[in-house]
Amino acid sequence: MSAGAKLGWTKGLRREHRVPGCEPVTVLGKDALGKPFSQNTFTLEISRAGVRLQGLPPLSEGAILMLECDSRWHAARLPS
Repeated sequence: MSAGAKLGWTKGLRREHRVPGCEPVTVLGKDALGKPFSQNTFTLEISRAGVRLQGLPPLSEGAILMLECDSRWHAARLPS
């Protein structure tokens, strides 16, 4: 088990199906130092419960982000 793995998690078993994606998104929020940022990036994986994004600056736990995809804005909170 890797250092970052959660207890009870078995490789390959997920609650939801994840779809590989390369959709462009714009992300607005505050970085780990509290400075506002706006960044264009791409999705790596998409599921009904969330998304994994490429290349964001370090973020603090519980940070709130705004994501624009297909001209629609969505709010997201990082897990704490």
